[in-house]
Amino acid sequence: MREAQQRVARCSASGTAPMETQTADQIPLANFLASLGTAWHEGEVRATHRRKAHAAHTWRSREDPFEHTWPTIQQWLESEPGITAKKLHERLVAMAPAMYSSAQLRTLQRRVKAWRSNRARELVTRILGHADAV
Repeated sequence: MREAQQRVARCSASGTAPMETQTADQIPLANFLASLGTAWHEGEVRATHRRKAHAAHTWRSREDPFEHTWPTIQQWLESEPGITAKKLHERLVAMAPAMYSSAQLRTLQRRVKAWRSNRARELVTRILGHADAV
């Protein structure tokens, strides 16, 4: 398409009549298919173009703010399974206001979600293990 537009532009600039463009019936199928493999080199975007997936990094960019209090948080979660991460965060701020701020709420929510997911997975595995034994 761009090639045809460029031909028309060149003809318009030189003052000559534009060349007749070939229709799909006039272009041999083999030539058309052969040109598809290299059309993207001329600026065309491939239909299959996708950005390469970046590998997930395994290192932490900052220290875990809940590293020292996580055992306490786990005890709270086990004793009160329905408690929200926001309530846990409020308790932590009340315990140590200098260590915790509202900026860390989302981090705690992620940690609690991961803990609950792992806990559910353990329970299901344990239940399925007993079902296989019976």
